[in-house]
Amino acid sequence: MLQHHPEASVRRLAARLAKIEGHTRATIEMIKADRDCTEVLHQIRSIIGAWQQVSALVLDDHLKSCIQEAVSNGRAEEAIANLRQALLRRPPAL
Repeated sequence: MLQHHPEASVRRLAARLAKIEGHTRATIEMIKADRDCTEVLHQIRSIIGAWQQVSALVLDDHLKSCIQEAVSNGRAEEAIANLRQALLRRPPAL
């Protein structure tokens, strides 16, 4: 199988996602324990920020590996169109 992303990047992303998972579990426990709403909201905002950091890392890796590879193989337009579509997709409303 062709590895598009360096192993170090995969490990870094997996570690960040594991932290998000831990914070999410902690938030669930906070809600079950009927903790103060502002504390829960603060935790949720932290999780959203962590997801934004993960998204930025994935984008950076994508630009450095997948897009670069597509340009080298004459598939730049297709790769850019796919990236554009992914970036312009709106997240679900809160």
